[in-house]
Amino acid sequence: DKYGIIDYEGNIIIEIKYDDIEIANDTFIVKNNNKYGVLNNSNEILIEINYEEITQYNNNYLIKNNNKYGIIDKNKNILYNLEIDYVELLNEFLLVIKNNKLGIIKDNKLILNYEIETQNNRINSYILNNEIYINTYINNEIKTYIIKDDKIKKIIDSELKQIDITDYNTDEENTEKDN
Repeated sequence: DKYGIIDYEGNIIIEIKYDDIEIANDTFIVKNNNKYGVLNNSNEILIEINYEEITQYNNNYLIKNNNKYGIIDKNKNILYNLEIDYVELLNEFLLVIKNNKLGIIKDNKLILNYEIETQNNRINSYILNNEIYINTYINNEIKTYIIKDDKIKKIIDSELKQIDITDYNTDEENTEKDN
């Protein structure tokens, strides 16, 4: 099956030749032969159809090729080259990892310039009280970074420990309570 877009009067807006089409605000992310691109509503190519993935981000597009990410705008301007190893969207922030260093992009600006060390792109992140919390896991250590006003406010170090629960026996506890 091939897809396209027509208006209420039957006029073809996007040619019926794509494997998939996703509406992204006033543009269309199209898929053809496992490659993605972006068209406008005049069927003009905004971003060539040769990327492994495209996701709309902040009125721009997060692109992926060869397991690397970048950001490109509707006017084909490359905001960030295809050199980012990992991305995670967190509200209006884009957490990006390049060469095991984490940075944060907000409003297309790198507000934290790859200052946080990571290992194997392992992070956990959340926002609480207008602060970004990022946990990194390196060897058996967790570092929690608290970021506010585009700066690292606090770093908390802790160690991962294995808890042994094999000696825990609920039957003994229940027997003692019954007596």
